Amino acid sequence: MSSITPFSAPCLAVSALLTAVSFSSPVQAQTMTSSTASVSQSITASTAAAPTVQPDVPALTPEEELLLEEEYGDIRSIDTVIITADAEEVSKVAGSAHKVTEKELERFEYDDIQRVLTKVSGVYVRDEDGFGLRPNIGMRGVSSERSAKVVLMEDGILLAPAPYSAPPAYFTPLATRMINVEIFKGPSSIQNGPYTVGGAVNYVTAEIPNSHQAMIDVAAGQFDYSKLHGRWGYGEKHWGLLLEGVRLSSSGFKELDGGGNTGFEKHEAMLKARYNTNPDGEYFHRFDIKLGYADEVSNETYLGLSNSDFAANPYRRYRASALGLMEWERTQMQLSYGLWAGDSFELNLTAYRHDYSRAWRKFNNFGTFDSGALQTFDV
Repeated sequence: MSSITPFSAPCLAVSALLTAVSFSSPVQAQTMTSSTASVSQSITASTAAAPTVQPDVPALTPEEELLLEEEYGDIRSIDTVIITADAEEVSKVAGSAHKVTEKELERFEYDDIQRVLTKVSGVYVRDEDGFGLRPNIGMRGVSSERSAKVVLMEDGILLAPAPYSAPPAYFTPLATRMINVEIFKGPSSIQNGPYTVGGAVNYVTAEIPNSHQAMIDVAAGQFDYSKLHGRWGYGEKHWGLLLEGVRLSSSGFKELDGGGNTGFEKHEAMLKARYNTNPDGEYFHRFDIKLGYADEVSNETYLGLSNSDFAANPYRRYRASALGLMEWERTQMQLSYGLWAGDSFELNLTAYRHDYSRAWRKFNNFGTFDSGALQTFDV
């Protein structure tokens, strides 16, 4: 028995921002088709930034400064930590925000977004398959089941298969492709979409460079783990292009009774292109296109172990789960237009569509006593 589950959720959102006061008027519509499409628009008008209020901190004596300088260096040159953007934007964030920087991501080179998010206070995860193929992310006390109470985004665009009707995350981009990960908790996450009870997580992909750039990342490890990640980009004053691709695979670490593969193979590819007018002109126009493809084949199952079997060997898998197989495929397209008129007016339009289909073959039961055969079904 085989089936493919399509999802869809089109929406239209318009927002306006004036200094520190924001107004929004979302209009949402939902249908069940085989794709997700959305158009979003924002208009921004800004004035001079509000003056910075300095806290009243008691001055140190010369002796205290000397002792601290000997221990920690020049205390007058302490760097300022800025999250998401500049200080003015940080002051507008209601609730809390955290940014995992590119330097932090490169330090550990995690492929699993759950391992990245465990470094962020207030975020908790529940591992399921050991590879982070289907993340379970929770915040602020809500259930982490399939990250259904947390909005997941890529470059500010909702990425769940059906974010308005079926938000559980059966798909997540590979963390190795990201240059930043932004986490919003509390009221600051409301503007990012539906189901923000817990918060929001935004994956930020690489930008198109202004010159020639290229990189390649090759890795190998236990359980036949292998990774091949490449990125190439070139940009000039009026145009730019970026290509990126990742292949990740493993034979798995679980021990299937009778032997067999318990791993996965995953591919992701992305193309970005831009064209813009003269940046020094009175009006600056920019056009962007983003195309993406991803697929996965994983030998995963929901079938667990009894308490006694788990105590004896937590990595064991029953032979009945040997036919468990998840297969999915996803495509995405995003078109963006930006208009800037001096420093006081900014208009951004984004239209996107993504298509996602999956089939997960799972163990159902042992059949009848007459057949004695295992029965499976696809969902």
